[in-house]
Amino acid sequence: SQFITIVKALYEHAKTWVIVNGFLSLPFRVMHSICQGDSLSYLLFDLAIEPL
Repeated sequence: SQFITIVKALYEHAKTWVIVNGFLSLPFRVMHSICQGDSLSYLLFDLAIEPL
């Protein structure tokens, strides 16, 4: 569906950084999951759990 295509496009090339010992890491790809606190994460969780 179009919704799935849009969500995939949002997360397909997602990158993030972490702070280690006060230093920002180099960016790296998010291979699995979605970011905590992402406003879309709640909806995606509900959509995934509903069929169960």
